[in-house]
Amino acid sequence: MKLLYQEESYIIRGLAFEIYKLFRNNHKELIYQNTFYLGLKQKGLKIEREKRINVYYDNNKVGSYMPDLVVNNNILIELKAKPKLM
Repeated sequence: MKLLYQEESYIIRGLAFEIYKLFRNNHKELIYQNTFYLGLKQKGLKIEREKRINVYYDNNKVGSYMPDLVVNNNILIELKAKPKLM
């Protein structure tokens, strides 16, 4: 399977595994968000937190979306921290 933004995706996946090994699922979402932000920044990626993105339908603004992190202005990361996913 060919991924868009392969290099960035590889870095993000590697950091996700690294953070999981360190914290497992024992913390609130903000801890993971802060750790991801710092980790990705240290790896040289451009990171924005909770960037407001306008959503349009038929040229009309219908709302806005704020992902947890935006990487290099093209990858959206939405983090979830739950002990179990149902």
